[in-house]
Amino acid sequence: MPEQNTKGPGGPAQTPENAGSWFAPGRPGTGPAHGSTAARADPRPAGPEAAESQPPTPRSTVPGPARQSGFDVDATLKLSVLPKSARRHPAAPPAARPTDPPTDPPTGRQPERQAERTMQLRVLPSPDPAADPGYAFAEPVRPGWTLPHVPDAAWAAGASSRRTWISRGLLAVLLVVQAALSLRLTNTAFEDEALYIYAGHAMIAHLFHGVPDYGGFGSYFSGAPTLYPVLAAAVDSLFGLAGVRVMSLFFMLGSTALLYSFSRRLFSERAGLCGAVLFAFAQSTLFLGNFATYDACAVFLLALSAWIVVRFGHGHWALSLLPAPVAALAVGVKYASALYLPTLAMLLMLVAYQRYGVPRALLRAAVFTVGVVGLLGGALYATDYLQAIQSTTTARALGTDSAWTIIQDSTQWGGLLFAVAALGTVLYARRARLSEMPGWRQAVPGARWRLALGTLLTGTALLAPAYQIHLQTTTSLQKHVGFGLLFAAPMAGVGMTRLMGAHFKFPQAAIAIGTIALTLGMSQSAYNYGIWPNTTYLIQELSTKVQPGQRWLGEPHEGPVYYLTARRLTDYTRWTSIFYIDYTGRPGQQLTGIPGYVAALQDGYFDGVVLDWSDNPGAVETAIRDQLRSGGRYRLDSALPYRTSAGQGHFEVWLRTS
Repeated sequence: MPEQNTKGPGGPAQTPENAGSWFAPGRPGTGPAHGSTAARADPRPAGPEAAESQPPTPRSTVPGPARQSGFDVDATLKLSVLPKSARRHPAAPPAARPTDPPTDPPTGRQPERQAERTMQLRVLPSPDPAADPGYAFAEPVRPGWTLPHVPDAAWAAGASSRRTWISRGLLAVLLVVQAALSLRLTNTAFEDEALYIYAGHAMIAHLFHGVPDYGGFGSYFSGAPTLYPVLAAAVDSLFGLAGVRVMSLFFMLGSTALLYSFSRRLFSERAGLCGAVLFAFAQSTLFLGNFATYDACAVFLLALSAWIVVRFGHGHWALSLLPAPVAALAVGVKYASALYLPTLAMLLMLVAYQRYGVPRALLRAAVFTVGVVGLLGGALYATDYLQAIQSTTTARALGTDSAWTIIQDSTQWGGLLFAVAALGTVLYARRARLSEMPGWRQAVPGARWRLALGTLLTGTALLAPAYQIHLQTTTSLQKHVGFGLLFAAPMAGVGMTRLMGAHFKFPQAAIAIGTIALTLGMSQSAYNYGIWPNTTYLIQELSTKVQPGQRWLGEPHEGPVYYLTARRLTDYTRWTSIFYIDYTGRPGQQLTGIPGYVAALQDGYFDGVVLDWSDNPGAVETAIRDQLRSGGRYRLDSALPYRTSAGQGHFEVWLRTS
């Protein structure tokens, strides 16, 4: 067969004898990039001369079946780590099948069998290290310096000064917002505001100057007239009605701050802030923050009592007497505060139970109860306020409002906070850990304790509506709802915290609830603050009609008494209200109620009459107006229309004819 010239450029001619050596794995830079078993080349140089001069390649004897069958295996395997691309896409041709003819060149020796081939895998050189991108650096190791311990997370579950100061800063911002929302409410003095302030002036004159107490305020006030009214009158002497209302604002701001403090101790800073937000935006909080009555003072004293209970509940049993004077003072300021004394006692028991168990917890609750009862009993023994407590609180006359109406009003004014508090109670009972710290192993209270605490605090919000349903009246319900919300707010904070999740993962629900609470609080407080008529023009009219020493019948009479007394035109002893009259007629008969008013008007006992005539006048107002029109002893001097958030009406000023 003629010889084929396969000579390549720059190299010898490729003949069948040396074609197999082109794929010899021992030649660097030639052949495929990987060791393929298809290249069955002899590692020795091609040609007879090379075979004569080269020493025989040492062979490794491989024991096993191949040796027994007469095969001599020379297999020196050098494994190499090839790139994945090389392994996935081999560059060498596919391996020859066993049936293919051998490609070994004739060397003058007996061709070696396939099993005796020497297979070698070429080891690729390791790649050069990547160049320095320019931002890598090596920190020099200092002698004696070791790497500090790195925590598992970036924050800790325990208390920290940084978190405390941040939460206090947020609380300060909240208090500023609460103050602005309360101070935006404007109106003239409500009848209760004027009544308590001028009663305080009368009590100051009675206590310090010996003036007789003609008003008998202790017989029908729903709080001790020697406590809040005296304080309000003292502030009024210096700053007027605005100063007394600002004092109520301080009481409500203090209640919010105390709520945050004891909620933080019970749960966490986040729960305390969320609860404070919902309480600060409640309509009762905004309303009482600019309302000069003893309700704001009573709420503050209850909040202070709860803070003392939570703060010192883990201490010595004698410290259980610390909240007793504050709680007793709250009851003295407003008798209805006694409704929340059981809540304080049970809260103290639950706080103490975490450390001391049942017997010692019951001991502390008993000590607190005995202290409060002893103080209140001594106060009742020294005063004659028992009749007032019975007439205004325990044995109060029943109204005509239905239970459904009271439930609707209670839901409107406090339903949102109560619903979030109920949700917080359920979620807190299911899972105790409020911290989202990974690996947090701090001891947590049991499920029964958590359920008891949540039920106690949330259920306290139902006491005022239940009591109003018992009395069948909605009078002052918008104020009384706030007393229970003070205790339910911590659990509402827990509910908000659980809705937000770890690291504010789901803030949408919390933002929505906060926005709804703010909107409802602003609108409802403005509505309730404008429900009584503005008496600015009425006072201006009466200031030209009322003369010192005259007797007047007024509805309303509290506002004219307060404003005209400051001008030294009259005092409270010269005015009679439509709620009570004790008139002795000409025959010497003592008359009360509608007959008493009719007889007094027939005799011309009053120099003037102020009548508030609205869309729904009562029986007393109707009888008085009919007598004024038909009796001929009085003439209508002026009529002043007004408009309130609930409707409209007008004031009528009647003067006695000569």
